[in-house]
Amino acid sequence: MKKKSSTEKIKKIFFVLSDNTRLKIMMSLLDVGLCEDKDKYLCGKCQTLECMPSKSVGDIAREIGASQSLVSHQIRVLKDQGLVSSKKYGLRVYYRLKDGHVQQLIHVALDHVMEEQQND
Repeated sequence: MKKKSSTEKIKKIFFVLSDNTRLKIMMSLLDVGLCEDKDKYLCGKCQTLECMPSKSVGDIAREIGASQSLVSHQIRVLKDQGLVSSKKYGLRVYYRLKDGHVQQLIHVALDHVMEEQQND
């Protein structure tokens, strides 16, 4: 089996993030309101995701206005792509961004959009 190139892997990440529901899930898990640093994704806490929440499927579904089954299905896609991780506490499973790189990717895109809106 041929190993995927970096270009193919990056393409797959952007393809996965191009879905509206998956992007809403990622934004829900980013929760910029919890970030205290003005440079957001450059603070040490964000690199280790200390300031990012863990949320259940139900929490995310309520927040983005989607069904739990849709969120659950889309989280599986994000998890398979290595963008989201999970941890089980008792009977509940909580999800969060996989690492600081994923957090930075979303923050940079958000910053770009906000900057473009200010310049319009």
